[in-house]
Order: sequence, then structure tokens, then C-alpha cells
Amino acid sequence: MHQEAQFRFLLLLLFLSTATSSADAAVSSTSGRAMSLPGCPDKCGDVSIPYPFGIGDRCAAAGLSRFFNLTCDGSRSPPVPMLGDPGAQADVIDFSPERGELRLYAGLSYACYASSATSPSTNATFAFSLVGTPFRVSPSRNRLTVVGCSALGLVVGTASGGGGDDDDLYATGCFTYCAELNAAGADGAPCAGAGCCQVPISPDIPYLGAAFRTGNWTNTAWRFNPCFYAMVAEDGWYSFRRRDLVGVLAYYNETVDAGRGVPVVIDWAVRDGWCPATAEERARRKYACVSGNSYCVNSSNGMGYTCNCSRGYEGNPYLAGDELKKATNNFSDDQVIGCGGHGTVYRGTLDDLREVAIKRSKAAVDGRGGGGCEDEFVNEIIVLSQINHRHVVRLLGCCLEVHVPMLVYEFVPNGTLFDLLQGGTAARRRPVSLGLRLKIAAQSAEALAYLHSSASRAILHGDVKSLNILLDGALDAKVADFGASVLRSAMGEGESFIEYVQGTLGYLDPESFVSRHLTDKSDVYSFGVVLAELATRRKAVYDDDDASCSGHGGQKRSLSTAFLAALRHGELWSVLDRELVRRPDDDGDGDDKAAVDVVRELAELAARCLGPSGDERPAMKEVAERLQVLRRRAEMRAVAGAGRDSNGGEVDRSWIMCGGGGGAVGRGHLDTNTTASYQSTETDKMPLTLSVNDLAR
Repeated sequence: MHQEAQFRFLLLLLFLSTATSSADAAVSSTSGRAMSLPGCPDKCGDVSIPYPFGIGDRCAAAGLSRFFNLTCDGSRSPPVPMLGDPGAQADVIDFSPERGELRLYAGLSYACYASSATSPSTNATFAFSLVGTPFRVSPSRNRLTVVGCSALGLVVGTASGGGGDDDDLYATGCFTYCAELNAAGADGAPCAGAGCCQVPISPDIPYLGAAFRTGNWTNTAWRFNPCFYAMVAEDGWYSFRRRDLVGVLAYYNETVDAGRGVPVVIDWAVRDGWCPATAEERARRKYACVSGNSYCVNSSNGMGYTCNCSRGYEGNPYLAGDELKKATNNFSDDQVIGCGGHGTVYRGTLDDLREVAIKRSKAAVDGRGGGGCEDEFVNEIIVLSQINHRHVVRLLGCCLEVHVPMLVYEFVPNGTLFDLLQGGTAARRRPVSLGLRLKIAAQSAEALAYLHSSASRAILHGDVKSLNILLDGALDAKVADFGASVLRSAMGEGESFIEYVQGTLGYLDPESFVSRHLTDKSDVYSFGVVLAELATRRKAVYDDDDASCSGHGGQKRSLSTAFLAALRHGELWSVLDRELVRRPDDDGDGDDKAAVDVVRELAELAARCLGPSGDERPAMKEVAERLQVLRRRAEMRAVAGAGRDSNGGEVDRSWIMCGGGGGAVGRGHLDTNTTASYQSTETDKMPLTLSVNDLAR
């Protein structure tokens, strides 16, 4: 029985320049970085999707979407990108932008014998049909490999695939022979004819298939080697094993049926001619190198060309930088939604009405060159490419031109946690419930715990603050701004030395500032300041306009220092947000005990995070777990009689009342049998001794 499996597929590869600086090298060393259109999926499973590829017509290259459109098969785990027409699709392994190549899984040909007859009893032929597409099988990166003991394997091709009289025929092949199984090469031996052989293939053959040539000779090997195999496969992939000769279709079943097939390397080029020589020709032919900092390179595998970035630039030569300029109304000040030390963030709207956030280098705009800013942008790309978490902002694309580096993110519509807590005047600020504060805290801690222990490589954020926690349409948290982040092995070093301290005044870990060693506990300290912000609704560095307890009215104060001092002196009420816990003499019934307990434990958790030594601080995973417990308790609280405990007694507020002078010891009940004490010490040194039984319950 003769079966022919013709395989039609459509492939494309983004072709990027090699790096010319240390920052560029960092990007180039991680092929397939997020280079998709803004607002489009940049990954399918574990495979990055670079433009002009795209998942769906609108995300693929305009006018070429049939060739670049991918399907993401979500029925498999992890999902797998597929290209080609329905019913004849190929699984993509990866993209290699530096080489201008793409790898995919393909099939193989076989012929099986049940006797010494000259014709096989069963066979199948696998062929590549690339006629009319921009793709060719790479001649330098693939080989014809034939496996068997009496096999003449061929790779046969034609220029058009039609097979007519005027169609140029191409054929090459090799012969294998071994009189018995023990005469075949040893496992791992070169494919030189004893059990397997290999030959190169020629360039620019759009229709290519692997087959066998039968002759008049008697096949004496059929008893120990019933099946022969021929395949066009990536050079270096196949390693000979004697067991591949044994059994009926055993190797085929192991490779194709049980696995995913044979890896093949494909070249791509724009196939409408060589590089256009004039501007008129470029306009007429819809020139693909649309970036103003790119140039054309003629293909070495058939007529066509690819695009490369100009020297000193890195990015996607198939994308025009003007798109981001248009999306932001020429980077209008009206579109600014955030400013940082290294970049200005603009709100942008693309042609298809998708909204994005575009971070543009501040140093470049000011005419001071890219400098360290480009390094920061590259660092952010490297870090974000390791992360896939619902509470971390997603990077959609980038433009790392030396003069104006830009990053494109998903747009997160409700601003930052800082905006939520501090926006507007004190009298006009929107109410923020305890439940919402705990939700934002728990989600942010979950993201940071993921960075520290669950990402492919452990990540230290390095600049945790309320301005770097974004809020989406449902007021869910998304951690952002990874320019100061550090990658380290999750099982390797526990800390990273930093040449200069990055971060924000009021959030910096004093221990890391002195030692210049960034650890996961540095992030914990900064997050402790965020928890204090949530509990007090005060800035990390604030104007003290309430001298009722502190005696420091009108001064700039550190929230972390004031927060810890208030705990030690039994004066926590003096810094807490009155919306969470009212004065005991306010009008009304006062606070329900469940809410008071939750706020107290939130304050205690913040104090632990703000411990003077990293060894005294909890891990971020513990912080996240504790916040989830507090969040559930806040959601479920239903205490009858506001202002009274479950037994009808008054809620004890002595733990939040103003103390008399320095050194007072406040106390509070975690439950009916547990007492917490705070030992006062000198405020400036910030040590805090907690003696709490069952604090982490």
C-alpha cells in the first residue's frame, strides 16, 4: 500500500540585528523577546511570538497574514503554536531571530519489507510543499538522513512542485548497507553508511521530499531490519542507535506517533525580488523594512530579502517607530500618565482602538543620550520575559533604538495604589474599604512571592512602592517597573551586590543601603512600608500635620519610623487612617471587634516586615499567606453589635491609644488567651522587639 503525506505549511521569522553593546547583547542572548504588536499575545505556551508573526489575522503582518498567522492550540499543556492551513499544520519549536530561522516539527518517510522482495510491503513518503510561500528548507542547517541496512534513500525536489516536463528535477541521496545487525555502526557512530548515511541538500528547492529507490537486488536485511527511514532533519539532531533498525515501524512510532516529529530548520525571506534599489521601487513593492533604522539583506536561499537593524540599533526592523508616535499624539503632555526617574509613561491608542501604555526614555528626550537608561530598559525586558503572573504587568513590545528607547505595556486603567490612597485633597479622597486594601496587599504580595520563589529564575524587584502597584478595571493589583530588578538563580546566591543603590526615599531597606547587597528581604522591607501606607493612608515620607500624639507637627517624617515608634509607644491610633478605626469617643457605636483585630494584625505584620535586620523579617511567601488569611477574615466578619465583642463586651482599644511620654508599653489581645507586647527602644535605630504568642496563626 502506497501512502503519500504531503505537508503544506507557512512560516516566517523575525530577523533581528546582532548586538553591538553590552545592553544589546543582553537582549540578543535571549532569543524571541517580546516583539509582537502592542496589544497582541506575545507568547503561546513557552514559545515567544515575534511580529510579523501573530496569533490571529489582526496581529500578523498586514497584507501577509496568511503566511504569518499562527494558531495557538490551547488543548495541549502547555499550549503549542501551529502554522499552516487547517489540516496541514506544523508545531513550532522556537524562533531564532539572530539566525533568521525558525524550527518546527515535521514527519519522515519509511519503507517496510515482509520478505526479500524488491518492493516494500508498506511505505509512506513525507514531502515539504513550499511553492508560493516565502519559505525554504535551510540547506546549511539540515541534512538528508537515511537509516537502514540495505537502503538507497533520496531527497527529491522540483522548482514548482508540479512535476511537469518543464519542471527542473533535483535529486541526491546515499546508500546504507550492513549484512547483519552487529555489522552496523555502534551507537553514536557517524552516519557513514553502516546502518545510516547523511548528505547535504541544495538551496532554493520549494518542493522537497524524502523517498527510497528500489532496485533489482534482493533485500537480505529484512529479517533483522524490516523498515528503512529517510528524513530531512536538523543537522546534528539524529544520533544513530542499532535499535532504530529493529522492529516494524518501531523508530517511526517512537519519533512521530509517541513524540512530535523530526525538527527541521526553515529559512524565510520576502519573495518579491531582491532588495529594491530605489525609493520608487520600495514604494511600489511594499518594502518590508519599514523601520527608519533598518536595511535590506539579500537572501542566500532563493530570490528574496530580509531586514536587519542598522548598526547601533536593536529592535524589530519590520515595525515602524511612527506607530507609537501616532498612538500618543506625538507624545503629547496630555497623554502622560506617569513619570519616573528614567522614563515618562504615556497612554496610547493604536489604530485598532486598543489602549497601551508606552514608557519613553526621559534621558533621550532631554538630549542626554540613552546611557544607563537603555540599560534599565533592557534589564526590564530581560526580567519581564521570565514572568507570567496575573498580578504582574505584561510587557507587549519594545523599541530599543539607542536615542529613544521605548517599552510598550498593557494599559492598566485605574492608576496606581499611590493615586488611590493619596489622590485629591484629604477632604475629597474616595473611601477605601479595609477589604479593598487587603485585596490589593494580598495580590501584590502574591506577585512578589512568585518573583522570589516561583519564577524560572528568582527575581528581586528592587523598587517596591505604592507607585509601582497598578490597579486594573476591577481594582486588582499588578506589580510594575522592573528597571531596578535583579535576576538570580532560585537555588543559587541569596543576595546580589549592587554597584549603586536604586530605589525611592522612604522605601529603601537601611540594611541593603549600607551593605549594598540586595536580597529578597529588601523587597520585604519596602513592602512593609506599603502595608503601613495602606494602614495609615500616609505617604512614605509625609508632612506631620497631626501633633496630637507625636509632638512633631509640621515636620517631614519617615512613615516607617513613625509607624514603628507609634507601635512601641502604644500610640498606633495616632497614625492609623481614621476610616479604618475611629476614635473611641467619636459619634456612633465605634468599630466592630473583628475589624479592629484585622487592622491590628495588619499593623503587626507591617512591623515584622520593617524589622531592622533581614533575618528578622518574614519571607514574602509567608507575608502573602498571612494577608490572604486577613483578607478572608475581613470579608467574613459579621459581629453583632458594632463596637462590642462577640460576648457583648466593649472592644479594648488600649493598644491604639496615645501613651504618656516615651517608653510606654502598649498591649492588645490577639484572642482571649494571647497578649502582644511592644518593647520601646530608641526610635532612630528602629529596633522592635515583638513578644507575641501565636502571631502567625
